[in-house]
Amino acid sequence: MKLQNILKVGTFDSRIDHTRVFLSYSTRDFAKVSEFKEMLIDRYPRLYVQEHPVQDTYDQNWKIDCDKKIKKSIAMICLVGQDTHSSTAVHWELLQAQNYGIPTLGVYLEVDPPYPPLPKGLDSVSTQTYEPISILDSMIK
Repeated sequence: MKLQNILKVGTFDSRIDHTRVFLSYSTRDFAKVSEFKEMLIDRYPRLYVQEHPVQDTYDQNWKIDCDKKIKKSIAMICLVGQDTHSSTAVHWELLQAQNYGIPTLGVYLEVDPPYPPLPKGLDSVSTQTYEPISILDSMIK
């Protein structure tokens, strides 16, 4: 699924000020994720980007807040870096999105191959390469 299909004007809910999208990623990729998030918000000012960086997967309380954010989202974008495939939190977030029928888009954070493995649960979505200047335009057109 392409981002332009997820973020079509018709998907914006006129009853709320912002449309919510959930970002799933490994906290080790925070710098690249921040750059992607900034570009996404610049391109879609009405877009409310939700995330829940998990520092400690042993504390199960994070799942309660994270689940609420995922439920309220119209889509999930999973940003795939070198360690994403081994993240327990990312795997759980993808499973929750799947359980709620929320469309998921995978985006590689690495520009050049070899690309890292995909996390479990992301193998059936369209995965695109992250390029800081052109990724959003290529996804939206």
